[in-house]
Amino acid sequence: MAIFLVESKRTMFHLNRLGPEELTAVKAKIQEGIKKGAIIGAWAKVGGGSVFIVNAESHATLARKLREFGVGGFDVTPLLDHAPLIDAHLQQRAAAAKAAGK
Repeated sequence: MAIFLVESKRTMFHLNRLGPEELTAVKAKIQEGIKKGAIIGAWAKVGGGSVFIVNAESHATLARKLREFGVGGFDVTPLLDHAPLIDAHLQQRAAAAKAAGK
């Protein structure tokens, strides 16, 4: 699984255009995603737009899911766990030092 930051850059508040039934459906869909572990967290931005942290099998899977839900206008940033990233840096530096004869 991969973790992604999914952020809308919308400057208007999309929910203002939805009726009560549609708003309830959006809320239920987000809660379902959280319950299934697909959504780690979801927040609305004060100035408009949304921020989600999501789990997905791959970039392609996330792109497909976003299209299925009919959402667009999002920036998607893959996120990495710091611990393995730091381990990779340490391994690379050790290999470089070994190659340099240090």
